[in-house]
Amino acid sequence: MSPTAWLNEVAFKAIIGLATDLGVVEVVNGEVSIKYTASVSECIRRAMASIGPQKVLRIDDLNTCIKQSLGGIDIKQSLINSLDGCVEPIIAPGPLGPKSTYFKILNEDCVVKQVVNTILSKSVLDSNH
Repeated sequence: MSPTAWLNEVAFKAIIGLATDLGVVEVVNGEVSIKYTASVSECIRRAMASIGPQKVLRIDDLNTCIKQSLGGIDIKQSLINSLDGCVEPIIAPGPLGPKSTYFKILNEDCVVKQVVNTILSKSVLDSNH
């Protein structure tokens, strides 16, 4: 085995070990899977609405679903701050005036990636306290 291949294997095992310790991934029979993947995907699907060819994301619905699925993790503010380039805010009327909790999706893959990254970063931050 070359030194580079050995180093890559060691790094991979270290990352998997850390992710397992943090409760982000599960290793079953040598197969690595991200915990709650189906729940997160379902939450994103439920929080999106199609209006013609355009998709709209409602952050409040997504955050509520994530909280219920992942034991109370609140990602709303972190997610809003990380979605630049993925979405455009839509100002919609609410009971207390305009709210920008609706977003026109520009890049769905980007939204999924940012939701997962936000959950992972929140999980790491929460486990450090």
